[in-house]
Amino acid sequence: LGLDSVGITDDFFDLGGASLDALAVVARIDAAFGTDLPDAAVFRARTIAELAAIVDGAEAITAPTAVDLPDGPLPLSPGEEYMLFEYRTDPINPRYNVTRLYTLEGHDAPIDIEQLETALRDVVMHHETLHTCFDRDRTTLDRTSALRFVDLGAVRDDELDDWSARIQREPFDLDAGPLVRAHVGDLGDGRVALFLGMHHIVLGS
Repeated sequence: LGLDSVGITDDFFDLGGASLDALAVVARIDAAFGTDLPDAAVFRARTIAELAAIVDGAEAITAPTAVDLPDGPLPLSPGEEYMLFEYRTDPINPRYNVTRLYTLEGHDAPIDIEQLETALRDVVMHHETLHTCFDRDRTTLDRTSALRFVDLGAVRDDELDDWSARIQREPFDLDAGPLVRAHVGDLGDGRVALFLGMHHIVLGS
């Protein structure tokens, strides 16, 4: 996570860890200790102390066995169930929000915002997990509602951190969606800032 120091009882996600970071942690533990931890290990054991107990055999997490896949959305993994439980408990808490800032720059022509939006909607619709809500019926969203796309207009470089923090704090509605949001801002000189946001439960899928 790029931190100078971490305590053995510090919560991984409170420190800024994301689902992809959690998968990397599990992979590095397996490589170092010869274990075969399930991907959900870090969601259940969020501190170094708890993970150490698992590796030492003091606590076992059993990897799921292969099953026949049903039609429609797949059953939730343990990690997804845990995040959904926390969402139900505190739906406006942004702790599982993931926002990434990308600076895009056209080579031969300026970035076409309409084409960028079209491409993002194509990606969201291509992946079922990005347009399937977590309500009881697992509602699937259409192309228009599956992505929230916001054009911020002109944005200065020194405003990027403020915008990123503001967008990060905005809660997701896992029951109604959208599950993916994109904010774009014109930085000038042919550059575009893209703030791409998702909930960890989507990345974990």
